[in-house]
Amino acid sequence: MKTGKTLLTISMLAIVLNACKQAGNPANSVKPAMIAQLDTNQYTSIIWKDTLINFGKITEGDTVKLVYTFTNTGNKWLYINSVKPSCGCTIASFTETPVEPGDSGRVEAFFASRFHPGQQNKIIMVRANTKIKTNHKLIFSGEVIPKSEK
Repeated sequence: MKTGKTLLTISMLAIVLNACKQAGNPANSVKPAMIAQLDTNQYTSIIWKDTLINFGKITEGDTVKLVYTFTNTGNKWLYINSVKPSCGCTIASFTETPVEPGDSGRVEAFFASRFHPGQQNKIIMVRANTKIKTNHKLIFSGEVIPKSEK
């Protein structure tokens, strides 16, 4: 019976040690974008081509793709740390690699108009390692025509 308990204890210890090994050092898992966001010496400048897009009129159920482009006008690498749409009807992606000074990047969003008839005004919040302000507001608007009115 003692051998069974010893074997169980050794097995549990091996599982715990393996889990700790796989977790790794938390300091190594911090993304460069987060470090740049926290270190004001790493802040740079950004210019957006457009921060407001009007997609016009669409029929309810259609999906609209919106593209916001920006240029890193500073002298440090630009990191987009997060992109958060204000509504679950919008999915956004962004340039996740560092944007070198003088280069451009983009934020893309897809607005699904199903169950969203009428005038739409949505916001996408972007957080980056940029001077003056780190939060940037991207806005899109348009009208969704209900299917019954078509």
